[in-house]
Amino acid sequence: MHLIRFNSLDYDIPNRLLLNNRSIHIGGPQIQIKPVELNHEMITQHWKVYNPSFTPDVMLSTLRSRVCALKNLTRCFGLINLIENRIFSRDIDECLNYAKIKDNLIYEMLIKNWSIVDIREPMILRDIKEYLINYQKTFEANYFPKRQ
Repeated sequence: MHLIRFNSLDYDIPNRLLLNNRSIHIGGPQIQIKPVELNHEMITQHWKVYNPSFTPDVMLSTLRSRVCALKNLTRCFGLINLIENRIFSRDIDECLNYAKIKDNLIYEMLIKNWSIVDIREPMILRDIKEYLINYQKTFEANYFPKRQ
């Protein structure tokens, strides 16, 4: 279950997108949620949610923390697919498929980390994280070119 404050939906684009596309009304008065525009603000807010720079280079932690970190890194490829092809998905398999298209080595690293079962084995995330941070910086530099 995901609790969302309805008075924040005007500026909370990721949750508004979830409500528009991934939720079912089950009771109470129906609310109208305005659609989400594909624009720079939508992309920027998703980068902030997935935040690859927050992920440690090497992760030794609980299974839950590992899954959360991997989900966020993997979902960045859904965001990259949105930027490049106007197709957005949070689905892990779809994001992994796009990671494979973008960079097979990064894809292999993601798959290796998704397959780690023993939490005593470290997850090495540095290269995945750096790839995503570099992509994000390039996107922002192209979207907000420096004025001379």
